[in-house]
Amino acid sequence: SQAIVRAIVALAQGLGMRVTAEGVETAAQAAWLRKLRCDRLQGNLLGAAMPPDSIRNFLRQSSMTS
Repeated sequence: SQAIVRAIVALAQGLGMRVTAEGVETAAQAAWLRKLRCDRLQGNLLGAAMPPDSIRNFLRQSSMTS
């Protein structure tokens, strides 16, 4: 599966696209993906899924602080 991910990342980068890696669950996965120069990471390692009402509150709070 690493060969597939490397190929997809290389293809996207070659086409000038930004790369978002989804489903990142461990620090080792995040480190490996950063090494591949993924632009963004997404997954439980960075934040668990939220119900819609929680997302609204999260966005309100984060937009007030930034």
